[in-house]
Amino acid sequence: MHKSFAASMVIALGVMTASSAARAELVINGGFETGAAWLLIGGGPFPNFGYTAAQAHTGSRSFEFANALARDDTIRQTLATTAGTSYTLSFWLFNSQQGNDHLRVSWEGGLVIDLLPVNIPLNTWTQFTYTVTASLTGSELRFAGYDVPDRIRLDDVSVVAVPTPATLSLGALTLCTFARRRRR
Repeated sequence: MHKSFAASMVIALGVMTASSAARAELVINGGFETGAAWLLIGGGPFPNFGYTAAQAHTGSRSFEFANALARDDTIRQTLATTAGTSYTLSFWLFNSQQGNDHLRVSWEGGLVIDLLPVNIPLNTWTQFTYTVTASLTGSELRFAGYDVPDRIRLDDVSVVAVPTPATLSLGALTLCTFARRRRR
C-alpha cells in the first residue's frame, strides 16, 4: 500500500509539473521593469514612447505611448509559441485623458483590438483579455499607439497557454486517485 501511495504521489507531481509548464509565461518583461525583450519602433520623426516610473499597475514601471503627432509608435516581441495552441493574452491599460488617442494590438499580424479613441474609464487601470491561437512556431505580439495630448500606459502583458481539456481531466483523475488512496 505504501508503494501505491508513492506511485500516486509521483503521478500527481508529474501532472502538476506538466500543467504548470503548459501555463508558463511566454512574455519576457511583460511588466516593463527592465529594458529587455521588447523591440521599440518609432512612428515618425519625433517618437515619444518608452518605459516610465510615473504610473504602474504592478511593480514600479509601465510603458507609455505619447506621440503628439498622432502617429503610432510600436513595441513588439516574438514569443515561443507552438503552432495550433491557444493562448490567453492579457494586458492592462491606463488613460488619464480622453482625446485624440489610439491603441492597436495585433497577434501574428492579425488584429486583436483597435481602440480609436481609447475609450476606457479615466485614471484607473483596465484589464483586457483575449484568446489567441498560434499558427506559427514563434508568434509576434505587437502594441502600437499614440496619445494627444497625454499618454496611454500599458502594463502586465501576459501570454500563457490555455489548459487543454485532456490536461485538466488527467489532473482531476490523478487528484481523485490520490484522495481515494489516502482515505484507505
